Amino acid sequence: MNRYIARYLSVGGFMAIASLAMAPPAHAIPILAGNSNSSSFSNLSCTSCADTSLTSNQITFGTTAPGGLDSLLNIEPVSFSANADMLGLKLAELSLYVGKKPGESQTGVMFDYNLEITLLTPSGGGPSQTFSLGLGGNFSGGANALVTLSGLGLTLTDPLTLSGVTLSNFRFLNIDETSSFSNDTWTVRNIKTMSYLSLVADVAATTTSNFDPSSVPEPTMFTLFGIGLLGLTTLRRRKQSGFYQRLASPNLP
Repeated sequence: MNRYIARYLSVGGFMAIASLAMAPPAHAIPILAGNSNSSSFSNLSCTSCADTSLTSNQITFGTTAPGGLDSLLNIEPVSFSANADMLGLKLAELSLYVGKKPGESQTGVMFDYNLEITLLTPSGGGPSQTFSLGLGGNFSGGANALVTLSGLGLTLTDPLTLSGVTLSNFRFLNIDETSSFSNDTWTVRNIKTMSYLSLVADVAATTTSNFDPSSVPEPTMFTLFGIGLLGLTTLRRRKQSGFYQRLASPNLP
């Protein structure tokens, strides 16, 4: 008898576990998501900069020095997302490559950096700011070469309260040891690689509901479980007569 009862219990337990395993996992809904990919450069002007040019996402900072190489300032594509409170979420980023003898004969170089942060969650317009920036170089070669980017003072609303989330402590951070940021100016030395300056902010949720409703098991899962139990019941009824015969005669196979 125990052998047949164990069979029914084991099959039923398997069906129950299978139905639970088929339930979709829980997913957190982002409290903040978006990008800064609509940011752009514009309005290049200078006193003398015949070898400097501008596109919507790159500044070529030229040089006329023999053996010199151009420096490149780029707007990096950034997409961001936060599911909970977070410190230092990256919202936008610039990169700068310092060439040899940067800025020779390039004076008074000015242009606009149009920072545009697009919010997808919560939906609606995001923060934006137009910076009037200046580029300068020291015309030096080797490791002594450096480029400065000035005018990076932030005027964004801080803290910025949105639906369900607050952004605060907006700030620029340089992430490599060979560049520095102070007094709204980014200074980068020639290291033959890109240096990066990131705009970051702290994220704080103002609501606690951030779970995806799809994480609740669908009715189909319970239907499958019910079908499994119905099949076990039918099987038991078909074998019921033989089951009781075995109870009455334990020596039967």
